[in-house]
This record gives sequence, C-alpha cells and structure tokens, in this order.
Amino acid sequence: LFVAVVATEGGIVALGKSAADHDRQQSNIALAEMKKTVAHVTNLSSGSSGSIDMRIKSQGEAGEMERVSKLAAARTISAAKKYRSKLAALDYPGFMLPTRLAADRGLAQTEVRLEKARAAVKTYRLETEANISGLRADAQQSKMSESVKAKFMAGVAKGVSENLENTERILDCEDGIFSEFEAIAALLARPHGRWVASGKTIQFSDQRDLADYQAHILKIQSLAGEERNRAADAKSRMAAQDAKLHAN
Repeated sequence: LFVAVVATEGGIVALGKSAADHDRQQSNIALAEMKKTVAHVTNLSSGSSGSIDMRIKSQGEAGEMERVSKLAAARTISAAKKYRSKLAALDYPGFMLPTRLAADRGLAQTEVRLEKARAAVKTYRLETEANISGLRADAQQSKMSESVKAKFMAGVAKGVSENLENTERILDCEDGIFSEFEAIAALLARPHGRWVASGKTIQFSDQRDLADYQAHILKIQSLAGEERNRAADAKSRMAAQDAKLHAN
C-alpha cells in the first residue's frame, strides 16, 4: 500500500499546484480521501478491522488517481487479511507449542501444517507482486492525461524502489521461521534420544538433540527480531507519509 500512497501523494499534489481552481479543489478532496486511507491502513496494522471507503469523492484526474490508489489499497489489504486468515486456520503459532508437538505422534500433522504455512507465504508474495503490477496497469489504463500519468507512475516507481526490498525481506523472514520450525519438527520426529514436553519447554536426553534444537530456536528468534524491526520501519515510513499528506 505504501507504494500506492507515495504515487498518489506525488500525483495529487502536483495536480493541486496547477493553475485551475477546479483542479486544486478536486486534488484537495482526493488528498483528504488518501489521508483516510493511510489512517485506515495504519489502524489495520495495529489489529483493527474495517474496510476502505471505495466511493470516489473527487472528480477529473484527481478522481482517477483516487480510484486507482483505492483499488491498489483494497487489493493489498485483502491479500494481507487472506494470509492472516490462512495462518489462523492452521492455528499458528499454537500448533508449535511443546505440548501440542508431543501430542502429534510422528509429527506428521505438524509437518503438514508447516508445509501449508510456507505455501501461504509463497501465495502472499505472489499476490504482493501482482498487486504492484495491477497498480501500474490500472494507472496506464486510467483517464489521466499523459503528463499527470507520468508523474503518477514516477511515484509508483519511487514507492517500489524504496519499499519493495523491505517487504520482500519481511516475507523472507516469515518463510525462514517456518523453515526452522520444519527443521525442529524433523528433529523431534527422528531424534538421537528421547524428549519430553515440560510446560513451554522441551527436555532432551541427548545433548546433540538439545544443541540442534537450541540452534534452531536462536535462528527463529533472530529472524523474528529482524521481521519486527523491518515491520516497525515500514510502519514509521507510513506515519511519515501520513504527516506529509497532512502537511499539504
């Protein structure tokens, strides 16, 4: 979504600086709508629900930018919600609790769930890429003038270059965590010695199993820490963009 916001902000502000009073009025309306969209997405990242108001309030080229950006925002939010729903349906992270692992003889069900979780990450990644392509296509097919469309597309390119790498790395971390969980499931399914679940921990009779388990846990903690930091950075970027929108 940040890509859409950057594109819209650049295009709408540029349009608002034109000489025509009507364009300035409509750009202000579109900008107000994007402020609401930014606020909604920021709230969504904090766990709130709701949906974007897809009604187009502005007219002319500003209305086209508002429409294209709201479509991109709606697709992005829909993909994120579907991804979260898939993980929730798998009962993640609950199924990785030691007591649950101990109850899964042979860890077969755990391995199936982890396979589905990694497939969900892959699908989410593909949808993220498709949403960016969809934003570009919608802009190209819009009724914006060629000059305004060029400014809008420049905003899209700027948003992609500044934020896509961070998004990709967040998904890399997510997939990496599931990969480490798969390694833990394989370790518990075929250990060197015996192991038992004790509350939120696992006790091993063989030091080799313990050492391998601890190595995987440390890797998971490292990946989770990086993911949190990158997500916080993305959220701060969104807040900064929101401040830019309010300043205009």
